[in-house]
Amino acid sequence: MSEHTDCSLVYVREKCTLILGGQQTVFFPDDLILIRNDQHNNLITNSSKMCIHFSVEALYEYTFFNYSDFIKIKGVYRKDYIVIQNYNVGVMSSIFNEFDCMKELHIKKAAICFLLSCFHPERDFFAFFLSFYSMKHKISIIIKTDIRRQWRLREIASALCLCVSTVKKHLKKEETSFIKILTECRIQHAAWLLLISNKNVNTISSECGYNSVSYFIMTFTGYYGVSPHQYAQKYSCL
Repeated sequence: MSEHTDCSLVYVREKCTLILGGQQTVFFPDDLILIRNDQHNNLITNSSKMCIHFSVEALYEYTFFNYSDFIKIKGVYRKDYIVIQNYNVGVMSSIFNEFDCMKELHIKKAAICFLLSCFHPERDFFAFFLSFYSMKHKISIIIKTDIRRQWRLREIASALCLCVSTVKKHLKKEETSFIKILTECRIQHAAWLLLISNKNVNTISSECGYNSVSYFIMTFTGYYGVSPHQYAQKYSCL
């Protein structure tokens, strides 16, 4: 799937003890565990359990929140893992046994999506998955709820139940900024509108939150290397 293994799905075949979050935890046959690998990266596969490792990008694809649902998620999941009791024993064993032999990437992704779907009944499902999202990803989702809005960082911080300084600290760690994220969201949305609609540049710039058409064109050109008109001509027929 990827050279990066941010997450692990673990299927427990026999009663075993794993060290998670610095504590020993006992798991039982047919437990299915999703673990953050940045917190625990010493999982060794043996006869008591089977593991599937995958990148957080696969998790992003699976857990793409509806924007309105994202805003409503206020809970914070503190543990480094989430566990459920599996009842599809035969199917689960088959997936874990055959995963490494699956040649097609889309088949592996489908298998992971099926395994992740087993966590839906868990009450903390969304809060746990949200903990994997980078600050940039969270801010992007909020901005996309209303792309033309004149967003301010304090509004974003409030939606995330964080102070502005904390958000800035996370963004600095991720080597980005609020302005960069806002620009990226707006320009990418503008590019999409250019390809799927017959709207003119004036309308698109306004719908993407720009008060100045000339500034929009300059920003778009700086981002994509071509003007909005050239972009539409180049890619609309693809």
